[in-house]
Amino acid sequence: MLKHFTLTFGKTSLAKTIYNRQDIKEHFHVMVWIYVPTSFSVRDLLIDICKQAMSMNEAKVVSEENYNNLRRSLATILEENRYLIVMDNVWSTQLWDEVKHVFPDTKSGSRILLTTCDNEVAWRGSSRVDQVCELIQLNRLSDEDVWALFLKNMRWNEDRFNDLELTYFRNNVLRKCDGSPLAVTKLCSLLPAKSSDYHELLKLIDDHVSSGDDQNHQSSFSYRLTLSYQNLLPRIRPCYLYMGLFPRAFEIPIRRLFRLWIAEGLVIPDSGSSQTPEDLAEDYFKELVNKNMIEVTRRKSDGRPKTCRIPGILYDVFSAKAMALGLFFVHKYSEYNSVTSPKFHVRRLVEYVDMKNYPSSDFHNQHLLSYISFNTRRRDTPAHEVGIFLDKVTAKRGFGLLRVLDLEGVYKPRLPESLGKLLQLRYLGLRWTFLDSLTDSVGGLVYLETLDVKHTNITTLSTSIWKAKNLRHLYMNEVHFDVSVQKRPRGSLTNLQTLWGLSVGSTSLVVNWLSKLVGLRKLGLTCHSTRIQAIADWISKLTDLQSLKLRSIDEFGQPSDLKLVNMALHHKLTDLYLLGVLPKLAANEIFQFPPNLKILTLSGSQLDEESITLLGKLPQLNILRLFGSSYSGRKMECICGDFPELVVLKLWMLEELEEWKIEEGAMSHLRELEIRRCPNMKQVEGLNHLTTLKDLTLTNMPLHLVQNVKANVDGATSITVNEWKF
Repeated sequence: MLKHFTLTFGKTSLAKTIYNRQDIKEHFHVMVWIYVPTSFSVRDLLIDICKQAMSMNEAKVVSEENYNNLRRSLATILEENRYLIVMDNVWSTQLWDEVKHVFPDTKSGSRILLTTCDNEVAWRGSSRVDQVCELIQLNRLSDEDVWALFLKNMRWNEDRFNDLELTYFRNNVLRKCDGSPLAVTKLCSLLPAKSSDYHELLKLIDDHVSSGDDQNHQSSFSYRLTLSYQNLLPRIRPCYLYMGLFPRAFEIPIRRLFRLWIAEGLVIPDSGSSQTPEDLAEDYFKELVNKNMIEVTRRKSDGRPKTCRIPGILYDVFSAKAMALGLFFVHKYSEYNSVTSPKFHVRRLVEYVDMKNYPSSDFHNQHLLSYISFNTRRRDTPAHEVGIFLDKVTAKRGFGLLRVLDLEGVYKPRLPESLGKLLQLRYLGLRWTFLDSLTDSVGGLVYLETLDVKHTNITTLSTSIWKAKNLRHLYMNEVHFDVSVQKRPRGSLTNLQTLWGLSVGSTSLVVNWLSKLVGLRKLGLTCHSTRIQAIADWISKLTDLQSLKLRSIDEFGQPSDLKLVNMALHHKLTDLYLLGVLPKLAANEIFQFPPNLKILTLSGSQLDEESITLLGKLPQLNILRLFGSSYSGRKMECICGDFPELVVLKLWMLEELEEWKIEEGAMSHLRELEIRRCPNMKQVEGLNHLTTLKDLTLTNMPLHLVQNVKANVDGATSITVNEWKF
């Protein structure tokens, strides 16, 4: 059955409700959710489906195949499973025509669910003669449903007002919302839930939501959206409009958004405030989420937001508004397939298509502040046109004003040698560009705040980067510093908050350069075992750390001895990843771990039974991942009271583990458990005590253990069994 939700609000919400139902998850073997952007690549969409339908290793191999092989591989995996594929926001009949043949009809009850606002897409999909299809058109909510949703969102009862007041107030709400669930949500966000002043509430509705009975629904709704925007604090409004430069339906990494806001000068703490720009950016973001102006699309394992986007109807209104105000110019094809040209001085240039047809005159570019590219569709051809464009504009006066150069995801762009002349540059984003090198002149960018070369082929950075005195965030990819002298420039990198992807070799002198970096919040490094003691001593002084990833390896790249430092003073450290052999933990050494630790990931640690017991005493631990060789014991026991706040537990590749016993009262809040490739595990005792467990995943586990687990788990727990080939 092929379903389409069309024409009105609530399509995605209804689809998500269906998709997330427990009985749906249990019924289908493969479940895939794809959000389709307006500018799409069929191959990229198929790769995304593969990533969700296959194991990580299988998907990685398949994603490197040519288009025809990719289609065959996907069809093969779907033929073997009962699948549910949701394609949300399908705008083009071309997309459906190209992908529909990839989905085999196995007569096993598989389903494809499409949502669209395009009538042609809906009718084209529902007219297929080779499948039973159903077209569902969502109508506006009835008055009863609007009122029920309003009361639920406000957490009110009808007895809040007398009968006469209730009737008048209810009619006002119904007239303003006009059957739209999104309008109900927005109205609720504007009204104080605790207020019981009838006249005050009516005035708020009339002042902030009323659109006039003579306006049609669309103009009424647009007006409400505009008022929602005006209800934001003035300093937040530019940040919101700025988000309109991202493509429609683009999932914006929170990390990228915050850094861009700051580099553009949109987030500036008040004079005398102790808040950092990063803290203030987070406050702005939370306000936008609370006002329902943006939605969080993905979250990290600890629940923190990872990506976000502006909902489609809001994007259409406010992206156009930002363009009209001249906040940015988007270089893209028009509906007639011709390239649009700017009609004003461009301050922020956003690229959706190749730059070869973009005018590079002084009129357009002499005031350019930012250049951001989303031209990421081709992964096999270096983006030379980016270099050509930058060369042209660099030669013209005024280019020195550039504050942002963001090429994240653009394949091997050619950067000009004159990069170091961009003296105002605050943000240089090269993540996922696969560049091989970076000019040494980048160290001369005295105002640079963010340098991101993560997921590139850059393995060495010159020490010239230490001259960037204002650098706050440095993301790398196992990068070595070419340190030829021990002395470093005075005052360098003292503002650094993020140092991620550093590699310290056995003969490296870089340890001497790190001693002055005491304000770090996020640190990720790989260290040769001969330098680990010096690194550990330095880390002991980093009491502002919030996230730490520390890997100790030998000359062959294998986990080596990892020295623990006392982290009792690291009150802000909540996320800790350790790779290396840990010393045996004595009963009085639990305080080596940060007192507020929430996420702990261990790999190669070789902990014994006593050490696991001590970990169970960590009071705020929410997520524990025990990866390959992190536990060396044959038995593991969790006693009553252990892991009181643990929500997620992952046991991967613990080859020595044979028995695991869980006492009643242990892990009393556990919701998610995954056991993967523990080949010698014979018994798990006490799973029935995990009364809060919702999801249990067994991957490449012995058949007898799978049967044992199924027999001892409560029926409310969803069990997933995977057999992957590595």
